[in-house]
Amino acid sequence: MRVAVAVDGTDVAWHLGHCEGYLIADVADGQVVEPRRVERPNTQTCGTPALLRAHGVECVVAGGVGYKAAQRCADAGIGVVTGVEGDAIEALARLAAGTITPGDNRCAQGGTACAELGEERCPGHNERHTCTEHGEETKT
Repeated sequence: MRVAVAVDGTDVAWHLGHCEGYLIADVADGQVVEPRRVERPNTQTCGTPALLRAHGVECVVAGGVGYKAAQRCADAGIGVVTGVEGDAIEALARLAAGTITPGDNRCAQGGTACAELGEERCPGHNERHTCTEHGEETKT
């Protein structure tokens, strides 16, 4: 299975759509195979599921995923694991071993909302834009 971890630096990113990039790897027989980093293009966040799917990703790990992004991932056949933090390589290893523990979705309403994290931890959240892919106004 091909998986991705949203990353900022070497850590799991707090927000899927605002991360620096993705650490993508295949996991097989409890092992991580050939991890590689793919930078997130400087585009609207609603294209994230399409980017991941283009790389064959079937599951993505992040600290948090907004409602619309989670829905678009589901529509693209991509599973989502949220509430993960720490080193991205270690998160991949835990996912491969089947020992990863999801936590609270840091972007979920009713949980630790991105607005509570502040601009430093979740930059650009709640900015409105019109999604060129979906033709709708949305908040990121």
